Amino acid sequence: MRDLYRGTQAGACARGHPVIRMLVLFACWTGIAAASVADQSDPSGSPESAAPSTDFGADRAQHIHALHNPCLQGPIVTCYTPGYRARAVFLQRFLTGELAFVRQRFNVSVPLTLTVLDEHQWPLAEHQLPYSMPSVHGDPPIALVAANWAAAKDFFPKAEEMDAAILREVARHGLTWDRANAQAGDLLSGHELGHAVIDAYGIVAGSHWLDEFLASYVWYAYISERRPEQLWLFDVIQAGNQLERPQRFVTLDELDKNYKAIVKSDPQTNNYGWYQGQLIERVRQLYRVRGLVFLKEIRAAFPPSEVPSLGSDAALRRVEQIDPSFTGWAKELASKPRIQNTAP
Repeated sequence: MRDLYRGTQAGACARGHPVIRMLVLFACWTGIAAASVADQSDPSGSPESAAPSTDFGADRAQHIHALHNPCLQGPIVTCYTPGYRARAVFLQRFLTGELAFVRQRFNVSVPLTLTVLDEHQWPLAEHQLPYSMPSVHGDPPIALVAANWAAAKDFFPKAEEMDAAILREVARHGLTWDRANAQAGDLLSGHELGHAVIDAYGIVAGSHWLDEFLASYVWYAYISERRPEQLWLFDVIQAGNQLERPQRFVTLDELDKNYKAIVKSDPQTNNYGWYQGQLIERVRQLYRVRGLVFLKEIRAAFPPSEVPSLGSDAALRRVEQIDPSFTGWAKELASKPRIQNTAP
């Protein structure tokens, strides 16, 4: 997901990057350098690297800097809670693969920094989002992901709440429900890199729903082309997103107008997860037909010269010109079951 703090002032604050969008809760960003220390859990006891040389966004980046965590060098500099080096290495490799994919297919380079934190350090760096809800924020972008899925049980649905079909699918892959959720959770970082890719590719989505949709499109394309053996994990992700659960907000316009409230209420309502699930399902349908050509057409329709805030309806009309099937999809979404009196 995009960080909650994206909005209108960011265009004036972003350094030469007109597509950065943030809700105005934070001031303009200032550059700082983070320091790195040795991970005492590493048998060598030696420092991994100097900290990232990129400029971090002020608030979150300052909190991350204050942790003085070790960092791994590489195309994606990865800083992590001491004791979680193996997790950091795994996630860095996963995202480096996506970075290589987009560089080859789109000829873009993304200066992403990855931060992998446990449940104790998370609230020191992120004051709005609950533990394990990944996000990307800043220019250059910083992705924040969970180091310890065992401490994020509430992030995933319980096995007893699931349909028997998905449990059988998990069993066929030789996994427990918790392990399948952890593997699916690791994939979510690919969505966060997808946001940074869309920015670097020069697309100004102009609306929250399209921004999230495009990030998932990049993510799904990477898994489809480079890690097809993991595609089944989207079934696990979608099971948790509860696509058939009635929600208060169901239209694209409502997502745009109530984005912050929907995200903050998600632990109680799963409304944000529901929206992400609907967007992922649309990605799965469209990618099989349009492939990566769709993103090239989107870039032509949403160029960098655009104003950051286009609006839900205007964005939908432009996408409909590329693929008219979006008209029926949006109407179907608006007809999904609703519940009342559940203000976020």
